[in-house]
Amino acid sequence: MSDYRPLIEMTSKVLIKRTNCFRILVIHIILISLGVLITALLVMGIWPAIGLLLLIPGYSLFLVCDSQILIVWRTQILNAWKTKAIDLSALRHALTANKALPQQTIDAMLETLPEAGELAAEQSISKQIRLAATDILTAHSYTQHYELIRNAVAHAAIAATLSWAVLIQSWTVVLATAAVPVLFIAFELFNRLRRSKIVERENRYRASENFDDLKYCQIINSQVCK
Repeated sequence: MSDYRPLIEMTSKVLIKRTNCFRILVIHIILISLGVLITALLVMGIWPAIGLLLLIPGYSLFLVCDSQILIVWRTQILNAWKTKAIDLSALRHALTANKALPQQTIDAMLETLPEAGELAAEQSISKQIRLAATDILTAHSYTQHYELIRNAVAHAAIAATLSWAVLIQSWTVVLATAAVPVLFIAFELFNRLRRSKIVERENRYRASENFDDLKYCQIINSQVCK
C-alpha cells in the first residue's frame, strides 16, 4: 500500500482543487447575476441583462481549470503505472474502498484511466505497451484541453464585445467578433498538427517489434485507437 498512499493523498488534494474551481464558478455566477439585477433596477431597464453573457466564459474557464487539474492527476498516475510501480486495478480498489472520498466523482475520474483489466491480466502488460498507452493518452488529453482553452477565449471575446456594444450603444464594435473565426482556424491548424504528430508516434509504437497491438487497442479508448 506504500506505493499507493501518495497517490491516494494526491487524489484527495485534487478533489479539493476541483471543488475550489467549482466554488469560483458559483461565486462568478452569483456576482454576475447580482450585478445584472442591481444594474437593471437602477436604470429601470432590461439592457443590463446582456451581462448574463459573461456567465458563458465563466463556465468555459471552469472547464479549463478542471481539465488542467485532471490532466496533472492522470499524468502522475500513468507515469507510475508505465514503470509498473502500481497497478490501476489495485488503485481503483483502494480509492473506491475509501469511504471518505466522494464515490461518484472518484468513479468518473477513474473512467479517464486506461482499461487495463483485472489485476492478473494487468500485471502481464509489458512496459512497452504501458509507455505507448501513457504517451498517447496524455497527448490526446492535452489536445482536448487546448480545445477547451480555445472555447474559453472565444466565449470571453464574444461576451465582452457584445456587452461593450450594448454599454456604449454602438453595434460597430460587434465587428470585432470577426476575429473569432480566425482564432478557431488558428487553433484548428495547431491541433491538426498536434493530432498528426500523435498519430505518427502511435504508428511508430504499433509498428515496433513484438508490440502486442491487440492488447494496446484493448487498453486505449476506441476513439483514439484506429
